[in-house]
Amino acid sequence: MADAVDHISRSLTAAGDYGSALRLRQVAHEITARSLGPDHSETLNSRNDLATALDLFGRHREAADLHQQVLTARGRILDPDHPDTLLSRSNLANALDHLGRHQEAADHHRHILATRERALAEGGAAGGPGGRQSCQ
Repeated sequence: MADAVDHISRSLTAAGDYGSALRLRQVAHEITARSLGPDHSETLNSRNDLATALDLFGRHREAADLHQQVLTARGRILDPDHPDTLLSRSNLANALDHLGRHQEAADHHRHILATRERALAEGGAAGGPGGRQSCQ
């Protein structure tokens, strides 16, 4: 059911009905969280999508808070260097940039860069933003 609601939300966004789209995105996230639990990968993906939508609609503080929640959960569940965790860190950095918190955003981007450089030096896949992403 959450998928169907999310698809409607995406169509409404494409049609320019942003308010309705955002409300449906919130409903889709609530359904996913209730049915799968707060730390399930699909719930974290849904929370990430909601945060991204909030950021696009200018609600940067709420977006940053949700992106921080996703980053914290993915860091705990997956690994701080997992590609999905790095994607969450990048999304948080973007929201922080929109809030004018540029130094914090730059620090997150530096962390991502250092992690990717380390992975390349070790001969592993350099995941994360711009690399292979397993859940997004």
